[in-house]
Amino acid sequence: MSELDALKAMGDAGPIIIRQVTSTDRKLEVRERMKRRYAHKNYPDEFPFRCKCIVVFQKLDGVDVILFALYVYEHDAKNPAPNTRTVYVSYLDSVHFMRPRKLRTFVYHEILISYLDYARQRGFATAHIWACPPLKGDDYIFYAKPEDQKTPKDGRLRQWYIDMLVECQKRDIVGKVTNMYDLYFANEKLDATAVPYLEGDYFPGEAENIIKDIEEGGSKKGGSSSKKSKKKRNGSSSSSSSGTSNKTKSKSKAGRSGTRSGSNDEDEVEMPEPSYKDGGRDQVMVKLGDTIQPMKESFIVAFLNWKGAKEEDMVVPKEITEYREKAKKEKEESGKDPTADGVLSSALADEASSSSSNNRKRDANGNIREIGRAH
Repeated sequence: MSELDALKAMGDAGPIIIRQVTSTDRKLEVRERMKRRYAHKNYPDEFPFRCKCIVVFQKLDGVDVILFALYVYEHDAKNPAPNTRTVYVSYLDSVHFMRPRKLRTFVYHEILISYLDYARQRGFATAHIWACPPLKGDDYIFYAKPEDQKTPKDGRLRQWYIDMLVECQKRDIVGKVTNMYDLYFANEKLDATAVPYLEGDYFPGEAENIIKDIEEGGSKKGGSSSKKSKKKRNGSSSSSSSGTSNKTKSKSKAGRSGTRSGSNDEDEVEMPEPSYKDGGRDQVMVKLGDTIQPMKESFIVAFLNWKGAKEEDMVVPKEITEYREKAKKEKEESGKDPTADGVLSSALADEASSSSSNNRKRDANGNIREIGRAH
């Protein structure tokens, strides 16, 4: 759906309002076993980040009704590796009250696209997304849903994100799109210090459990070190999560599941670990890689087209390149930029230049003037 079609479809429906309601600085402390195991590599004790919440309302029958919420975590250029210049799409949730309902995907995609465009302009290099739907009846952010609102399956939710990222590629916001397994775990030269350590993500808790097994030489992976608890369902492990409650996300692997910072509960015979410090493979990467490989497509990594992007990270499929070339030609012929920000983008674009806008004011004629800083 194009922006023009969306505006036509709106008809007499109420206006849509986008608000950033939270922007707070937080710190994620590295768990003890992870910190101890990689101390020789000066692994950080903590990762500071900024948590933002973006909310969508629509005025329905004279009332501002909340429809959608998105939580993102931003690790800027000052953040230590491996989190440097990383954004994490932590949670999003919605209720289907938008009018007309058929605009939901278009509007929510535009919000994510606009956010990623804003993030790249601010110098963020990668965006990480864990595409993991809740179980029916469980919630991420909104505590209740309409009975007739469907919960997307794993495949459908992944495709929903991929469709959004393809549009980002068309607009030259995103380059290569890959997954966490192919990027980190398939490379035998990397150890666990190369994987971004993100609040609420699958990696921190599962890595801690695996290190515990290795240290103790145990034979069982069990229990959750997460703040979010595991659930059992029909004899196999499943879970869901909430941004504000003790629920979990789930991923199934032949009767096993990975939870948000959770663990697996299947008995395995552990083999002695080769010394990765002496050139052997890091067994944390081996074991965790084996777990996530069957569900690797759910751990999405997108390279953002920021000013310091590497050429190899901006490689896109042939059809995307052809689309860009066609769009560029149309721009030259019409004088209009087909990849320019849409109406919805302005809500986030304003913040992208906030550092300079603090010193800019409009005069009586509406013209923007620079205001000198006080010294």
